[in-house]
Amino acid sequence: MSSISQQNDPNTAVKKMLVSILLLIFDPRSLAAAPQVPPIPLETILGLDRPNPAKATPNSGQPPHPLSPAETAVDQLVSLASQNHPGLAGQQIKLEESQLALDRSKGAFWPVASASAGMGQTSADPGPIKTETRSDSWGVSVRQNLWRGGQDSLAVKIQELGVQSAEVENLKKRKTIEWKIRLAALAYNQAAIDLEITKESLKNSSEILELSRQKVQAGQAGKIDLMQSQMQNSEATNQIAAAEIQLDQTLSQLEGELLVESQSKQYLIEILAPLRARALPWPAEKWVESPQKNTPKDSPKDSLKNSFDLTVQRLGIQQKDLELQKDRRDRWLPSLDFNLSFEESARDTTTTPANNPALGRDRSTALTARLDLNWTLWDHGKHIKIEETAKQRAFLESQQQETNRGLAIGYQRGVDRLSRLGQLFVQKKLTFSQAESLYQARLQLYRAGAIDIITVTTAANERLRSLQSLYGTIRELQTEWYRLQALGEGVTL
Repeated sequence: MSSISQQNDPNTAVKKMLVSILLLIFDPRSLAAAPQVPPIPLETILGLDRPNPAKATPNSGQPPHPLSPAETAVDQLVSLASQNHPGLAGQQIKLEESQLALDRSKGAFWPVASASAGMGQTSADPGPIKTETRSDSWGVSVRQNLWRGGQDSLAVKIQELGVQSAEVENLKKRKTIEWKIRLAALAYNQAAIDLEITKESLKNSSEILELSRQKVQAGQAGKIDLMQSQMQNSEATNQIAAAEIQLDQTLSQLEGELLVESQSKQYLIEILAPLRARALPWPAEKWVESPQKNTPKDSPKDSLKNSFDLTVQRLGIQQKDLELQKDRRDRWLPSLDFNLSFEESARDTTTTPANNPALGRDRSTALTARLDLNWTLWDHGKHIKIEETAKQRAFLESQQQETNRGLAIGYQRGVDRLSRLGQLFVQKKLTFSQAESLYQARLQLYRAGAIDIITVTTAANERLRSLQSLYGTIRELQTEWYRLQALGEGVTL
């Protein structure tokens, strides 16, 4: 009776657990003999084993780091889009249109030649006399613009700025498509790495399930342990299904940015293979090891001097300045034209009085040279046009100030965010290291029968959450780094 009471005594069970823990602590052979569960290859999955991806400067004496297969895949995606993207073709048409407008504006310096011809017939029958007249004429004329107060030269300069603006818009479209594809490829890569992390979690939960099954068969654990590990394994399987759905969604988004043809999709899948195996690089050394020392020395104004939006707005303001000059000269200055014309005409007249017809013929030629001076004394519409152009210029200038301020603030926020994320990464990496150590220790204690399965699965869940949190910070670092790089190239995403 006393032996039965001792077996059911909870204090006895606690003593046995303490003894097992002490044996584990003071007998390292038990730990050495226990098989180790291989940890998640953090360096490979997250890209921590890759050197700093920043390109070496020409004077640094260090060779640039070669592109990883994942980076090469992204470059191939950008190249694929540059060959087939319909948005680039439309922008090229706009550029050609602006070049034609420039050629048209230069036509004002060339003479204008024209030709004319005509013929007619009139008939009059007032009474006994009937008269019929036939006439024909032809002529040519040439007009040459001699002076318009410099309006034509200003018109050419305005169109030249229009061509420059179209070229900038063309490059902006190309760069915007490129960085949208890079961000979409990054999202696909991140979803693929999330899937790999989830698969690693399933692998570990499957190992725990097998271990608990062996312990139940050996009578070292109850069925509750097996049920708990089975539930953990099912949860990991569900997470894999969710990660695969997310991966498919990012693939659809990438296809939407690429606008690839159906026959190119198989080629696209082949390109994406490296993105499913390895994380794209991120500025670990630059922004994590010493973020304060590695903050860019350039001011936001210097770093954003290549902004396409600011360049287009600056060209637009210059155009409006020239338009104002042109409008004012059109309003206040005269114009002088030289006209030269040659005309030949002939007229045949037939008169029939009292049945006695008579014929008359008249032919003449004229050569005329003339200087035309035109001076507008009053035109209300031209006054309004000057005021309208001035308002348009003021609007563009306010837009430029707003854009400049917004880009500078966005750049500085990106730099500050990268620095904060770098510090957060260090903390989360330490947290994951602690969670990994705790999980391994509890797993060994469970092998020795010192703790229950719930304690092990709790530690496994904590390790997975800390790993996912760590990679979440890396994802934010990658995304913010891409956005900052795009901003440096003039693209706002």
